[in-house]
Amino acid sequence: MWEAMQQGAVSGDCFMKVAFEKAYQDPAGNFHPDRIRILPLNSAFCFPEYHPHDMSRMIRFKLKYRFWGTALEGTRQVFSYTELWTEDAMQAFINDELVESQENPLGVIPFVHISNTKVPSSPWGLSDIQDITDLNRAYNETATLIQDIVNYYASPTTVIMGAKANDLQRGPSKVWAVPNDKARIENLSLNGELAEALEFLDTLKEKMHEIESVPINAFGQEIAISNTSGVALQLQRSSHY
Repeated sequence: MWEAMQQGAVSGDCFMKVAFEKAYQDPAGNFHPDRIRILPLNSAFCFPEYHPHDMSRMIRFKLKYRFWGTALEGTRQVFSYTELWTEDAMQAFINDELVESQENPLGVIPFVHISNTKVPSSPWGLSDIQDITDLNRAYNETATLIQDIVNYYASPTTVIMGAKANDLQRGPSKVWAVPNDKARIENLSLNGELAEALEFLDTLKEKMHEIESVPINAFGQEIAISNTSGVALQLQRSSHY
């Protein structure tokens, strides 16, 4: 259920397959009886088709993904696996080659689709992070630019004016004698400030938390003591986990 909730909250749609596992005996000799399994699926691998006049009725479902396997010659290879389900039949393909075909004994498609936040007149759901995606992208890009600037000036470039670089040897305990009294040698330094960029990062982070209704104590800030009950404070403190 944790995987299902995480998948639905991030992608907007949660898909689960209801499967039957026959009884078997493992190599250790332990017997495992028949059981029903509920398998959370990656939403990017699921392609349902709904009735054009009834969005709650699934008429066809395709599950398709890639996986690593071993080819006949013993080399590692990426294979494509596809399952096609209707209320009447099921077909399975590997690299577009039919490997299994059978009637659907259930009479229903054994896949469940749960939309995170429903959209009117649509079977699809909305992600919890949809509203902050652009803000998060801007935050990451700004942070990367700041990191590039810091990394560039952390290993400074030596600027030489009025002398030749091949006459100077860099390193500790080196003495340079330059005949030109107007020569100037210095390390390239960061003259501008990053305060505005860092402030912009803080603003983006604050807005993302505000849109997602994250409690202020998730920032690591202390909350002023009030007459709020201990139970309410505990719920507020743990609500962001």
